[in-house]
Amino acid sequence: MTANLQRFSADRDAAAEEIIALARDGVTADLLGCLVRRDAIALFRYGVRQATEALRARSATRLHDALLAMALADTIHENDPRDVMCYIALHYYVARLLGLAPAEVFDAAVAGLPDERVRDLFRRFGARENITYGAFYWNLVQADDGPDFECVDPYSMDPAQIRSLVADAEQRRRSYLEGRFRPEGAEQVERSNQRLFSQGT
Repeated sequence: MTANLQRFSADRDAAAEEIIALARDGVTADLLGCLVRRDAIALFRYGVRQATEALRARSATRLHDALLAMALADTIHENDPRDVMCYIALHYYVARLLGLAPAEVFDAAVAGLPDERVRDLFRRFGARENITYGAFYWNLVQADDGPDFECVDPYSMDPAQIRSLVADAEQRRRSYLEGRFRPEGAEQVERSNQRLFSQGT
């Protein structure tokens, strides 16, 4: 596995920083009209890299810019929300490590975006309370020059890691059910699902 600062090229970080500087006070239609797919790629790479840099520098400002870059990249070129969430899980976890409230960090980063789809995705994700980097296939590692993140190949995980991820997913599912229904209602849904599964097999 390769840590993020080595995995993602920094060759267009300067271009990404110019865009971020223009976007900090609000993203205008004129700005968006000037941005193309190549800019989205530069912003995405910058956003992922800066999650690590924000952790190393213990900088809320860098974390804000990293999230803004990720949100802008998705505004320019829409991606599968599941893929986006896998990457912004890093920023969520860094916010926690820095002692920040993820909901506030995510909300501030997308406040100036005109794209309601992106704002909603980031705000809902930031407001969640069940995010762990492990559940989104990341490991926090110690590189020679400081902490970084590695993407985990789920097919290379040992059985204990897989069991841990399954347990996390099951807990999230149970939390969802118990948040939507009373605990006894969640139990009823569970029994119903088990009956359907048994009939299907």
